[in-house]
Amino acid sequence: MDTKNFFLMDIVDKIDGANIPLLKQNIEELSDEEMQSLMCISFKNPVVGLLFGFFMGIFGFDRFYKGDMILGVLKIILFVLCVVLFVSGIVILATSSFRDEEQAITLLVCLGLAFLASLIWWFVDLFMVYFGIKKDNFIKIMEAIHILKS
Repeated sequence: MDTKNFFLMDIVDKIDGANIPLLKQNIEELSDEEMQSLMCISFKNPVVGLLFGFFMGIFGFDRFYKGDMILGVLKIILFVLCVVLFVSGIVILATSSFRDEEQAITLLVCLGLAFLASLIWWFVDLFMVYFGIKKDNFIKIMEAIHILKS
């Protein structure tokens, strides 16, 4: 089998299908040695990113896998904030007088909002990470092709 077709078959699930014709056009101009160099590049698997997002996205593992360290840290901070608000609200409710119950209710409302934000972010990131990894892989290939051609 031709190395160019083998490369396209190998990469088809790691990039957006709409970019395949552009990629095919660009690799047609490459020599066999350049194709061998291109085939040595490692790519992230979007399905792995999706699985990380589904099972551990609330902790930011999906963003760390994708390479978005800042967003991963922010997701961890939001999760820790939810835990702190929850524990604080429960402790205040368990050991409170009537005056402290208002603080606990305020904390629990803040918890609800933080948890809702966390759930929305988790759900949106399922798609953002999956398609973002495909986009990042395509950019990585095109940059490598540009370097090989120059």
